[in-house]
Amino acid sequence: MISKGGNDVRLKRHTVVLGAILSLALLVTGCLPTGSALGEGGQPAPSEAIELDGTRWDVVELGGEPVTGDAQGTLDFSGGQVSGVGFCNGFGGVYELDGTELTFGKLAQTLMACLEPEGVMELESAYMAALNSATAYRLDGDNLVLTDAEGTDLVVLSPAETVSLEGTSWQLTGYSDGLGVTSLVLGSEITAIFDGENVGGSAGCNSYTASYTLDGDEISVGPAASTRMACMEPEGVMEQESAYLEALSAAATYELGRDRLTLYDGEGQTLVMFTAGAE
Repeated sequence: MISKGGNDVRLKRHTVVLGAILSLALLVTGCLPTGSALGEGGQPAPSEAIELDGTRWDVVELGGEPVTGDAQGTLDFSGGQVSGVGFCNGFGGVYELDGTELTFGKLAQTLMACLEPEGVMELESAYMAALNSATAYRLDGDNLVLTDAEGTDLVVLSPAETVSLEGTSWQLTGYSDGLGVTSLVLGSEITAIFDGENVGGSAGCNSYTASYTLDGDEISVGPAASTRMACMEPEGVMEQESAYLEALSAAATYELGRDRLTLYDGEGQTLVMFTAGAE
């Protein structure tokens, strides 16, 4: 039979032990860096999900090694689609996002073989393999880190710099000829510079200028005035000039990419495509 006094002794002992455990827990918590949190297995807890749609990224680290040199790996998210450059070839496909879980569907690629810089194709193979193995992402400062199922870092990407519409020297890479988007006549060049009020440049033969207005991603370009030269070469340059100026005046919206500008008509069909040239 245990006396009431024995119960008191046991209660005091339990209280002392519980107090020691609580003190130890507070001590351990106090040793963690401010704001840190641990997930399963003692790993850092995943960062909060962010809206990836509309973001553009450049590869800065691959497989734990920094990426240097002229070749560039990119990753752009837009409307449930992903696209980019794998250091040589372009690629595109779909992605699925659920919180911080991120996976890519089968990615289609162009089939170029780049010889320079040295090792670029091996770099591309490693990048595409990393995208195919990705299962989640986290934020590390401003950078986006793609990880696999074991939580291993596969790719680190930094936010891409986007050129501005105005003040950039744009060079035409494609235009609508009424049937579809076509490339320029070989040996010709078409340019555009938006200065805040007017857009102007070379239409391939003649110089041109037109007023324009912006409202969000909407753009309206007035009829263009141009010089009146008639160029015989290269063949087709005058027809191309007319088609370009007509497409330019039909623009209703625009989209800026990393170094690209695309103008669309009111139905979302591509009218003209530019790439940023030398300032």
